[in-house]
Amino acid sequence: MHNMEIEKKKISLSSINQMDDTFKITTQTDVRELVGSIKELGVINPPLVKKQAEMFIIISGFRRIAACSHLGSSDIVVRIVAPKATELDNVKLAISENSLQRPLNLMEQSKCCSMLAACYNNDKKLAAAASNLGLPDNHHLFNKIKNLFILPDFIKQSVLNNTISLSMAMELGALEKNIGIEFTKLFVYLGLSLNKQKQFIEYVKEIAILEDISILEVLFADHLKDILKNDDLIKNQKAQQIRYYLKNRRFPAITKGEKEYEEIVKSLKMGKGIRLVPPKNFESTSYTFSLTFNNIEEIVKLIKKLDKISRSIKFKNLFKIYSNPGKA
Repeated sequence: MHNMEIEKKKISLSSINQMDDTFKITTQTDVRELVGSIKELGVINPPLVKKQAEMFIIISGFRRIAACSHLGSSDIVVRIVAPKATELDNVKLAISENSLQRPLNLMEQSKCCSMLAACYNNDKKLAAAASNLGLPDNHHLFNKIKNLFILPDFIKQSVLNNTISLSMAMELGALEKNIGIEFTKLFVYLGLSLNKQKQFIEYVKEIAILEDISILEVLFADHLKDILKNDDLIKNQKAQQIRYYLKNRRFPAITKGEKEYEEIVKSLKMGKGIRLVPPKNFESTSYTFSLTFNNIEEIVKLIKKLDKISRSIKFKNLFKIYSNPGKA
């Protein structure tokens, strides 16, 4: 950005178009503290504006101008960029006035990246400009952050509140708008971890494909809604029940197998020192016994117990889970 003349001048507040947020970066809307500061000390750093037709467009200083309006001021001292300033010049000014003064949150970074990218068609020049302005110069990360700007407002706000991660926001943004929003509402309400969020999406998508129904039909299933509305459950319990419901619907045979396995193990009354590990998803009959002992006497007792367990009919039923889930 070349050096340019900037004129400092007092103008009327009514000549500023406060509805034009082309260059607005800040996500902060509360001006109460600023009102108090300006009332006491005045506007220390004049806002930056540009002339457009008969009005002025704000480049930076949206909150300062809003605070002055709140105080009932009729005019304000501003800095006016030269008429010869290009769109890129104005964008760089808007970004630098924010990013070089304070840390930007993700949504503010997204607006900066979006504005800057619109001015370039060369990735190397864009990366250099981004770096100079305190923005990520890594192409992949830059685009990820930039694309946040086009997401639905509810998803953007969830990122801003740290209830949805950047990577999850991108995944939700790739879905139809209303589907992404419904998933976000569910995740925010239940407070799910990233891994569980991914698992929920995977289950719901696969159920929709297998049952030839829409994703929203899965999300709005009566049983799922009943769990969410159950006031006797805390959110963690609701999350567990919904996960079990989705898993059972997606993998009915595996879920049946798990239930049968738990019932059989409980009936075996193995006691302390013996742990039985089932095969993953009951895709084989390879079970693993784990023994915990402190001396020879204890292991002898455990081996006798194992021998007794292995002869029981209930134990033999474990191997029916693999060959015929649901019939053990």
